[in-house]
Amino acid sequence: MSLADIGERISGVARGGPAASVAFVVAAFAFVLLDAVDGKPVHTDTDDLVRLLQIRDLIADRAYFDLTLPFISMPEPYVSHYSRVVDLPYFLIGSLLVPLIGMDAALAVVSWVVPLLLLAAFSALALYALRRVAGGRFGPFEALVTALTMALAILEFTPGRVDHHNLQLVLMMAMLVGLVGPARCGGAGLGVAVALSTAIGLECLPFALAGLAALALAAITGEAEDRLRMQAAGLALAVASVPAAILGYGPAIVLAGDCDTVSLPWLAALVGGGLLLLAAPLCWRASPFSGDTAAAKVARLASLALPGAALAAAIALAFPDCARGDYYGVVDPLSRRLWLDTLPQERSILYHFADGRYPLAILCAFWGFLVAATAPAAWRGWQAGRRELGMVWLVALSGFVAYLAIERTVRNDSALAAMLVPATIMLLRGERPFGLARAVSRRWLLGALAVPAALTLATYLAVPKTTPVFTVLDQLHLDHCISADADVLNDIAPSRIMAPLGTAAKILEHYRQHSVAAFKVHRAAPGMHRMFVTLTTSDPAERAEALAPFDYLAVCLRDIGFSGLEDTPLFARLLRGESVPGLVPVEPERASIFKLYRIDHAALH
Repeated sequence: MSLADIGERISGVARGGPAASVAFVVAAFAFVLLDAVDGKPVHTDTDDLVRLLQIRDLIADRAYFDLTLPFISMPEPYVSHYSRVVDLPYFLIGSLLVPLIGMDAALAVVSWVVPLLLLAAFSALALYALRRVAGGRFGPFEALVTALTMALAILEFTPGRVDHHNLQLVLMMAMLVGLVGPARCGGAGLGVAVALSTAIGLECLPFALAGLAALALAAITGEAEDRLRMQAAGLALAVASVPAAILGYGPAIVLAGDCDTVSLPWLAALVGGGLLLLAAPLCWRASPFSGDTAAAKVARLASLALPGAALAAAIALAFPDCARGDYYGVVDPLSRRLWLDTLPQERSILYHFADGRYPLAILCAFWGFLVAATAPAAWRGWQAGRRELGMVWLVALSGFVAYLAIERTVRNDSALAAMLVPATIMLLRGERPFGLARAVSRRWLLGALAVPAALTLATYLAVPKTTPVFTVLDQLHLDHCISADADVLNDIAPSRIMAPLGTAAKILEHYRQHSVAAFKVHRAAPGMHRMFVTLTTSDPAERAEALAPFDYLAVCLRDIGFSGLEDTPLFARLLRGESVPGLVPVEPERASIFKLYRIDHAALH
């Protein structure tokens, strides 16, 4: 064996050996298990509670296509927008466990097991894609730095985190594997991943579109293998989209026009777009499209862009609400002003800069550095026919732009930015991928570090800072009355209860025999509207109308001293111990800040 052979074998072990895989997996599982130790995951939120209750309801009644949740009564039935695709693994494993250990224990087990299984899948996909993208060494050091950069995404797999984000991350990574893996299988996997991701939720559509755009650009500028990958992806996307939607929401969704979940407009885009990706290369054998000239490439681009624009225009005309981005159309102006508009996750990076959240500025500068540093290598690799880094770079760029526009995508952005870490480390070591000139590489790295950092710092300092002001309404949203005795709810028959959002969370989590008027999900806006009217109006007739469908009012009477008490006159009167006509205290002798009032509708005035 020659020295060259030995060197090549050592290089192969460094790139694809088990040490890097072990380092990445150990780091990832360490992150989530340490996060789970105190029972308070970093990313936990009320979506986990509703999702777990939805899974419980599915295991109990096995009505897979019935997404009506009995524990939210607005008083109209609440139809969930949470996809059954996410529920499925919890349902399958939980159904096997319930006869053995009971419902509560089964849910506790699946809440641990399924996120860890998903983390294993995510790690395997990420490691495959990283090795393909790295273009050089991918050893334990690169694996650890990548895992650390990916921490915000990895923490979505903490046991107890049952919301949809972790499965979305798995599918996003599967899409990246499809971009860099074998043409036929990779393309098919990519199409299925996009179909399933959209059947779960629409928040990953920007990354899916970026991935499909990268796929199309590779096919336009590349070889027969790139065109085969695009056609395989298009066929899989066209074939899988409708079954995935039915798996997520049931057959009725195919003809629905909802903008906030996969439905007819989105299915038209997915199926039509998939067929376009499949069919366009068939005409590229003709003389205007064939060859490696600039004119032929422009013609190929036009053969995709023009029909794609026509399809988008037709869908926009047929579904104008969705075209306007009215995904929260069910939310009335009052609920939008007092709830939806207060959510930080729906705001841009400038809002968070104004709020003084400097850690987000650090992320902004770091991720901007990764994108900028690897741009020349991505371009040179694309020109050399090694498009793996370039295609992933385009998707990572979409993640960075999404991060600037809306904070809720931060978990996805973390995973996408981390895919550029191995190439960045290689450049920092002075290696020259794809023949990149060393001097050019060094100058570019300095600029890639300095420019994003300077722009981020200048923007952060220029944005006027605001002092957060917490109001009584914020308190009512966030105060779950955690330590308060609410067992008075066990002394009444199952009832419809009007409660602020924080108190409603306590009722849903511990007193599931009752239903609440609203919760922190946008489709509960009709009940939310009634709740806000109840709390904020000074008109007894308006309050009586809002409370008409409900049996009890529950509230956590805690005086924190926040401003805005005058904006919630009913809460102010109850906090002062005043009697309110039509609200009869239940077991008033209980020494608890959780208070329950029976609604005497005849006496409300």
